[in-house]
Amino acid sequence: MADLEEKMAYIKNQPSTMLPEKEEVLNAAISRVDVLEQELQATKKEELSKAVSENGLVESGKESDGKKASDKE
Repeated sequence: MADLEEKMAYIKNQPSTMLPEKEEVLNAAISRVDVLEQELQATKKEELSKAVSENGLVESGKESDGKKASDKE
């Protein structure tokens, strides 16, 4: 039992290191996630723009009674 405890103490005292290959893979994955997040934000912005234009909503000057800008007479 004492031998096992010694081995565990030795392992705990070792600095944690990462193989360079694993670090490269993780960095590549993080970069890809960043790119995907940017693409998602751009897509959301485009879809919101489409929805606004399809519904005839005007971002500024929208009437408070809920009528579309095209309903003005």
